Amino acid sequence: MMRFRSSVRAADGVVSDLPPDPAPADLAERPWLTLCPPDVVVVDGFDFRALAALRPGPRCVDPDGDPGPRARLRALAGATAVRVERELIAVPSTRHPIALVDDDESAVRFLWDGLATVPPGLCWTAPVAALALRAARSAPWEWTGALAPGRILVGVRT
Repeated sequence: MMRFRSSVRAADGVVSDLPPDPAPADLAERPWLTLCPPDVVVVDGFDFRALAALRPGPRCVDPDGDPGPRARLRALAGATAVRVERELIAVPSTRHPIALVDDDESAVRFLWDGLATVPPGLCWTAPVAALALRAARSAPWEWTGALAPGRILVGVRT
């Protein structure tokens, strides 16, 4: 089942109210929108002015594709009066995610224990990949959210 969203976006500090646009191309470009609430406002990048320009009430989404975005997005949310509802980790990136997991212990543990595996067909690199996977499984779960390059913050402007 596909849910469509309104194509209201904030960019360059300007908030525009466009008519609803059931654009599957938008979901192809941003597949993580399927996990976001309807009529969400997408603020691309780390744009303080665009978030501050939003009127209170609408849900907003801010994807960040740079490594280590947890602290940056939380600081942005705090500075622009956005109450965080959900934080998603996009693996490997927000542009082309293979998996989206909530930033909590059980979801991250399931990612490493239940989903991540050494790809078949690796010859001499299989031991290195298995070692890297073992290290990721034994590391504290918070490291995944702190180091993952893809992060999506869903919140409400208060």
